[in-house]
Amino acid sequence: MAENLNVIAGNTRSKPQPTATPAAASPIVVPISGLQASVKLLDLAAGLYAVTIEPARVPPVSLGGVTLPATSVTPFDNKPENAAKIFGADHGGNWVGPSGGAVVLRIPAGGGRFVITTYRSQQQEGVPLAIQIAAIDRPLSAVATAPQANDAAPDSLAPAAETILPAEITFCIDQESGKAAAGSWAGTPGSKRFLEAFGITANGQITPDGIEYQGFGPNRRETPWVSAGKLCGSRGKNVALTGLAIRPAEHLREKIDIIYECVFAVSGKSAPCRNGEPCRGTRSDEPLEAFSLRILARA
Repeated sequence: MAENLNVIAGNTRSKPQPTATPAAASPIVVPISGLQASVKLLDLAAGLYAVTIEPARVPPVSLGGVTLPATSVTPFDNKPENAAKIFGADHGGNWVGPSGGAVVLRIPAGGGRFVITTYRSQQQEGVPLAIQIAAIDRPLSAVATAPQANDAAPDSLAPAAETILPAEITFCIDQESGKAAAGSWAGTPGSKRFLEAFGITANGQITPDGIEYQGFGPNRRETPWVSAGKLCGSRGKNVALTGLAIRPAEHLREKIDIIYECVFAVSGKSAPCRNGEPCRGTRSDEPLEAFSLRILARA
């Protein structure tokens, strides 16, 4: 026992024993399979904005204890002291669930950017959420209002004070050709007559090749990206398009936004899509009746 005691001034005490350093707790990683995400990166000028996310058009699914689709609105800036501020979202400050909701963004002087990320289960159709952004710190005359379902122009994902640029759409239905201006419908919603091909030509401030586009066909077929009014799709073969995508050419991707929506034979009017996002119906190979687009010059 002597080896376990120290004698100090006639008193004894136990010799301190070395203590083992507790092992650092390993993080618990729970993989969640079957999760997919879509991301929008947006730039806004300084001001106060309301971001409204409409209810999802697909049934909710629970995955990993989270009800999907779930959308996160997050500042995207390397300088946190000058990043956008977010107020008023549900579920922890910046999350919106499948029932929809709204958040308020304060964009600092000089402008800022933020990311909208939507998480879905692979069991859910990839139907885009309807997202509207409106400035709330300026007169109503300066704020774009979302058009009604029968209006020619589609809903906007962009702030109101943008300049709308012109373009011409050529389209083919049952071997007949038609033309429409940007902001109006190419084709007739509800007609049960289906688009077979289309082309887009920018004019005014944008060169004809400033807009690129592709069409989708049955069995997930896709046409190549084309521009300058070239038709994509088929003509006279009775093969309907089942969707499309439209984007700025590479040299214009920091200068313009392109927002478009479609009307399909069964599911009707789609949510707005933006800058190359695929726009398809909620059912497989659903024919496309009409589409509309707007080209917005960034402030």
